[in-house]
Amino acid sequence: MAKGRYGCTNRKTWLPIADLDGARCPNSKTTMREELEDRVLSSLPVAFFSMNLFNKISEQLIRHEIKKLNTAPSRRDDLQNQLDRLGRDQRAIISQVRERADEGRPRLSQLDDTLDELELKKAALSNELEQVPTEAVELSARIAQVRAH
Repeated sequence: MAKGRYGCTNRKTWLPIADLDGARCPNSKTTMREELEDRVLSSLPVAFFSMNLFNKISEQLIRHEIKKLNTAPSRRDDLQNQLDRLGRDQRAIISQVRERADEGRPRLSQLDDTLDELELKKAALSNELEQVPTEAVELSARIAQVRAH
């Protein structure tokens, strides 16, 4: 096909069509690119392209995202809660180890292993917590940039 024109790709590439019992497409018609684009664009509602609609949609998006950010626990808070829970678990196990020692009972290797596992998890969570950004995402500025273009 010529530059700036659209036509049947199956005819151009000699691809067989199952509905035509393997024959190639007999459609040799082409249309100008501008004409096809005009037809497609004129079929879309004009309101879709108006700036007012974009403003309404972007405001709704900003409200939705802000609500989501404000209600959902942050990743930082989630990691801190996990660290606190691991600390409580460690203290409970240490308490059990002390009670066993005070009673003269032998140490359990399972308790020691569990303490070691908890310490490894705690270190990994601490490293992850250090890498979480503390600043919130500013959507309004990004939407303003889109509006400007």
